[in-house]
Amino acid sequence: MLRMLLSFGLLLFLMPGVYSVAAAQNLQQRVESFAVIDWSQKVIRATGASGELADDQDRRVRVEALENAKARAAGNLLKAVQSLRIGVRGTILQLLKDNPQEASRLRNAVRQYTIVDTRSLSDMSVEVDVEIPISNGLTSLFLPDVTGQGKLRMDDIPRSPLGLLPWPECRIVPDGVELVVPSEGLLSYSGAAYTGLIVDATKLKVNPALFPRLVDEKGREVYGLNYVARDIVATESVTGYHTSLKAARRDKRIGREPFVVCGVRAVGDLNSDIVVSDNDAVLIHAAAKNSDFLKMCKVIFVVSE
Repeated sequence: MLRMLLSFGLLLFLMPGVYSVAAAQNLQQRVESFAVIDWSQKVIRATGASGELADDQDRRVRVEALENAKARAAGNLLKAVQSLRIGVRGTILQLLKDNPQEASRLRNAVRQYTIVDTRSLSDMSVEVDVEIPISNGLTSLFLPDVTGQGKLRMDDIPRSPLGLLPWPECRIVPDGVELVVPSEGLLSYSGAAYTGLIVDATKLKVNPALFPRLVDEKGREVYGLNYVARDIVATESVTGYHTSLKAARRDKRIGREPFVVCGVRAVGDLNSDIVVSDNDAVLIHAAAKNSDFLKMCKVIFVVSE
């Protein structure tokens, strides 16, 4: 019996797609019953349906039903986009209340949707699924005029080469041990520059957002729009989202040598920002000094579903 179970487990592991599907859960936010914001794939999908049709309706009526379904899908997509969390500025709907001139620009952006599926149902009605990317159009639409003005903050306090914690002043440094000084930059254990940042926030209640931030324990921004290149964030978004460290490490976005830290707590009105320890904040900037991965948006937040 044990041999059969082991063989079955091995078979599942070797079957194409079975392991990858189980390991890679997309982070999705449902908007009522008609839309989903997929933060892992960076798309918003919505569904629209026509009314019930009699089975003897002519072709013209069926074409009209398809157009009605598309119009309702587009309307639902707009509602989903408006519910999108921006970050410290609330949701897009809240932002539009203060900036009504942006509403028409948003409607034009949503009209650029792609039809991803069309279904004829048993009652002869039609359902249509439409989709719009979060990056590019939407991100660019709500970017502030100025980004990337933040300066890296580092200190000269030596750190232990293993735990990267401040080295006590009264402790003698053993022969052969070289302390790490953040202001000189931080390299990986292999001696290479770090290629990206992973923030493990799986134990926190973090809500994904369009422009989230990392802050230190004093509330100072460690990463966010103040540290990114405008042309990069417009296409890549501020951060990627995953629900497991394994999936995050496989993401090409952060390269082969990511620097990994743990979030301390979620903050902000929408719980979209993540606090990291003051020590980790210094080390993140020290690591970014050698490869500028913050500017390139090579950052992933790992959050719970």
